[in-house]
Amino acid sequence: MQKAYDTLCDPQRRAQYDKSKSLDAGSAAKQYAESFADGDIPKQKGMNIVQQMEVAKAEDAKMAGTKGTVSQSGYNMSHSSGFEAWLRNQKGLGNTGFYTAEDLLRSKRGGIQASDDTATFLPSLSTTAVCYDKHGPPDDVLYVDKSRQLPDKLAHGEVLVHMLAACVNDEDLLRVQTSLSVLNDFAPFNRTSNKWEKEELPAVVGVEGVGVVLATAQNVPGLSKYALEVKDWVIAMPDARMAPIGCWGTLCVCDSSRLLKVPAAMLPLQHYACSRSLATAYRLLEDYGNVKPGDTVIQNAADLPTGQAVIQLCKMLKIRTINLVPDDASFDRTKELLMEIGATMVLKDTTNVVAFLKDIGTEMPRLAIDGMGGEAGKRLA
Repeated sequence: MQKAYDTLCDPQRRAQYDKSKSLDAGSAAKQYAESFADGDIPKQKGMNIVQQMEVAKAEDAKMAGTKGTVSQSGYNMSHSSGFEAWLRNQKGLGNTGFYTAEDLLRSKRGGIQASDDTATFLPSLSTTAVCYDKHGPPDDVLYVDKSRQLPDKLAHGEVLVHMLAACVNDEDLLRVQTSLSVLNDFAPFNRTSNKWEKEELPAVVGVEGVGVVLATAQNVPGLSKYALEVKDWVIAMPDARMAPIGCWGTLCVCDSSRLLKVPAAMLPLQHYACSRSLATAYRLLEDYGNVKPGDTVIQNAADLPTGQAVIQLCKMLKIRTINLVPDDASFDRTKELLMEIGATMVLKDTTNVVAFLKDIGTEMPRLAIDGMGGEAGKRLA
C-alpha cells in the first residue's frame, strides 16, 4: 500500500505506472538503485547494481538464519546494551566489573571516600562485646571487652544498631580459629576478583543476629536500595566472603547493605537471630524429597541451628526425624535437648543406622540431610 501511495503521488512515477501497470517499474528504490554508481557495496563482475543488492540481501538473510536465539539477540543489540551485557558477563567471570558511585564509596575501591557531608557524628560510645586479637582456639583467644570504643561518626552508608540477640554457630567459631582469606591463594579464588575479605583485628565475633537501628548516616534514609531509618528492626545478612559485622556485642556499626529490614516483633527474638538457619531448614524440606506428614527424615549435625530448625518444622508438619549427633561426653545432654524440641530419635553419629532401623521395624527415611560431608555423609547414603 505504501508503494502504491508513493507511486500515485509522484507524477513521473504515476505516468510510468499508467504505461506499464507495474509498481516496481516506477518505484523510488529501483530508480535509486539503477542510478547508484559509487558507494560501499563492491560491484561484482557481470552483475548490475540491482542484482548485487539482491545477492547482498540474500547473504544477510542466510547469516541471520544460522544464528541461534542467543546469538540473534546479541546481533540485534544496540552498542550500549551489548557493552553492558559484556561487562556483566566479565564481572561474573571475575575478570572485571562495573560499579556505581555508591559501590565505590561503600567498598572504598581505589581509595575513594565520602566527605563528612553525609556522616553523622556520634557522642563517645562504648559497647560490651566478645572479641579476639588473634586467630586460634576459641577457648584461648576469646575475651569479653566491657568498654570497646565505637567510632566517633557514622560514615557514608553506615548505621548504628543495638543488638537484641545473636546466634551462636560453628561459623562464628571457625572465623575465630582461622582467617578464611587464606583461601584467596588457592583455586578457584586465586582466579577471581571476588576474594575473601580479611578481618581487621582486634575484631568482634558474630555473623548473625537481630537488632534495632539507633542512628544512621545522613544518606542512608534516602537510599533507593538498603535504605534504613531509626527504630527499624534489622537482621544481619551473612555474606560468606565478607568479614562478620560483629553481632556479639551490645552495639554494632556496619554498612546498611549488610542488613535486612524486618517487621518489628513478628517472630520471637531467637527465631530472628537464627533466621538464616530457619530459612535454610524450610527450603530443605520444601524443595527436596517431596516429604509429607508421616514420612521420615534423617539428618546429621542435628545439634546445630539448622538441624534444630529442621526438627521443629518437622514436628509441626508431623514428619518423623532421626537425628545423628556427635558421640562425645555431652551426648546425653544434647539428646535431652533435641527430644524436648520435637526429635523422634536421637542417635550417635557412629551408629549403624540401617541395622538400627531394621531392628526396630521402621521404614527407611525419604530424605537425608547431610550437614557435614565426608565419611559422615557416606554413612547417610
